[in-house]
Amino acid sequence: MLQIGATSCFTFFMIDHSSNAAREFSLKVEQRANEHTGEVTLALYNRLQQERDNDRVEMKAFVDHQITLRLLKSNLPTGE
Repeated sequence: MLQIGATSCFTFFMIDHSSNAAREFSLKVEQRANEHTGEVTLALYNRLQQERDNDRVEMKAFVDHQITLRLLKSNLPTGE
């Protein structure tokens, strides 16, 4: 009877311990995944902002060039 009781207690302890270890591991994995996702999202956002800035600079240069060409065609001073 004592052996059955000891085995039952040991089995309950092992199941409880493994459940706690699995819970802790899953929380650590989730935390690391959230941190990694945040870093990736921030890097993507920064890259997109840089691309938009580059597009704006290129568009401004294009418009300035088109204005200069039209002014040259009409023989008006370009301001340069």
